[in-house]
Amino acid sequence: MFVGHEFLAFALVGWGAYRFGRASETTREETREETARAALVLGGIAALAALLPDLDVLYAAATYALAVAGGTTPLGWEAFWGVANGVHRVVTHPLPVGAVATLVFGAGVAVVRRWSPAASRSGTRTQAWLRVGFVGLLALASAATLLSAFRTVVSPQAALVAGAFLGCVAVVGALVGRRTDLSAPAVTLAAGVGFLTHPF
Repeated sequence: MFVGHEFLAFALVGWGAYRFGRASETTREETREETARAALVLGGIAALAALLPDLDVLYAAATYALAVAGGTTPLGWEAFWGVANGVHRVVTHPLPVGAVATLVFGAGVAVVRRWSPAASRSGTRTQAWLRVGFVGLLALASAATLLSAFRTVVSPQAALVAGAFLGCVAVVGALVGRRTDLSAPAVTLAAGVGFLTHPF
């Protein structure tokens, strides 16, 4: 059931990056092999992003196990999904959450790239830090607004799960930013496709 999200995101981004030739920042002399490699990497990033919203099932499984141990919930798939959907579908699957997760992922990529040794040697450090600061503030403000809405409208527990999810997204964004040389906008866009196609 979960694998379909990843395959859809991988196919959309990989095909789009290869087809339109926007897979990396290199020049027009780029070979088909390099384009294909970049398309595969971007597709993999989209698939990874499409997987992340389902990590809340781990929290839902722990909540369900506690409910079964407490004797308030019977053992079975229907009972599990009854408990899990209250967290799983409400907290990580709405489109606004996907949009905020995309910003947080992009901020993770941007911040880790500015701290790299190569970035510190670049001549346009001030402009780059201003861009990183803007992306970071935008992601932080969006995340704070989203978490406040969850706390007010749904529950403090939902806000906690959403905060943990966005924290995981930021860490994954930083790891991806460190491990790939593709442009930050391309990587962020690929992740955005994964986050925003997941609810469908």
